[in-house]
Amino acid sequence: MTTLLAAWRNELEKLWRHRRVLLGVITGLVLAVASLTALSRPAVSGGWQASERAEIAHMQQVLAQAQATTGSAAGKPPLLFDLNASIRQSIALRQYRLDHQVAPVDWFPMSAASKTVFQLAFPLYLIL
Repeated sequence: MTTLLAAWRNELEKLWRHRRVLLGVITGLVLAVASLTALSRPAVSGGWQASERAEIAHMQQVLAQAQATTGSAAGKPPLLFDLNASIRQSIALRQYRLDHQVAPVDWFPMSAASKTVFQLAFPLYLIL
């Protein structure tokens, strides 16, 4: 009986060692991919303010096109009202950021890298 318990304990130790190596390799790969992703982002000329202004202009164009194509407010489906309200809210949020000099969270490289790490690593850890 003692031999059987020793063999069982030995197998459990080998399993733990192999899993630790596997987790280390996967963590290293995820960190490498996240680092390369964060480093390979093209630099935005003019900083985050220029990209925010461009996004606001684009959303205003989309909103104007949506209002021009639908015509009167009486014939609009409820989903279009929600879409227009969502676009207006996004424009207001981006304008507030510009007015108060608050950079978006994704602008900082470390937060973007950590977001990438969690997006890549979490499903892999669930699978393991």
